Amino acid sequence: PTQQDVMWAADRVLRPTLPINVHAVNGRGQSAPVTFELPWADAFPWLRGTPSVLCSQCFKMSSCKGQWTQCGHCQASVPAEARITARCSDCQGEMLWSGSTLRCTCCLRVYGKEVPQPQAWRPGTKPMHQSPAAPQRPRFHSGNQRNRSGGGGHNGQRW
Repeated sequence: PTQQDVMWAADRVLRPTLPINVHAVNGRGQSAPVTFELPWADAFPWLRGTPSVLCSQCFKMSSCKGQWTQCGHCQASVPAEARITARCSDCQGEMLWSGSTLRCTCCLRVYGKEVPQPQAWRPGTKPMHQSPAAPQRPRFHSGNQRNRSGGGGHNGQRW
């Protein structure tokens, strides 16, 4: 395989190191390999990220936030055991969350973004957001109404 093929394969499986075997060749033939494990996961930010979990209630995918993750869609608690490995449809690289963005670690294609859902109102609880008050219509008085004092005005005349 070429060096590029090896790097892509290491990207796809998210190896923390890139193994390189070096062979010496002389008149007696090829030597035993010397293996260098290049630590590259820290050098390349696209190899870092957060795995995904799949909610068993609504089947939405979200980033794993520890032992328990609250689903951003239905607010259910999702255990860390619900982790899944999502693969890119183009290059088969692993898709990981970087912040709120789900992207392939190999070709860097963005597959989606995590959008926080507003808290749903549940019966028996107070609504979190109050609906805006209905706009007040201005009051217009016609000429047939009496003045505000309740009297008829001067000599009982109407305004």
